[in-house]
Amino acid sequence: MQFKIAELSDIDATLKLHAKYQIDNIKEEDKADGFVTTAFTREELTKLINEEQGLFIAKNEEVVLGYVMAALVTVGNV
Repeated sequence: MQFKIAELSDIDATLKLHAKYQIDNIKEEDKADGFVTTAFTREELTKLINEEQGLFIAKNEEVVLGYVMAALVTVGNV
């Protein structure tokens, strides 16, 4: 298994994993195990990778098994 900062070539595999656990795509009985509420687009992940290197993945060959996102968020005038 490889742990790394995601590259643009990892976006499709990451979106595939993300969609599997997105709330709109899972059965009601499976929601007790957790789910993702926010959908992400290819463009958003591209920006996250290019501008912040904010997507980290666990990968086995070409399959993304897990990911963590981190991004700078500005709220108000803080």
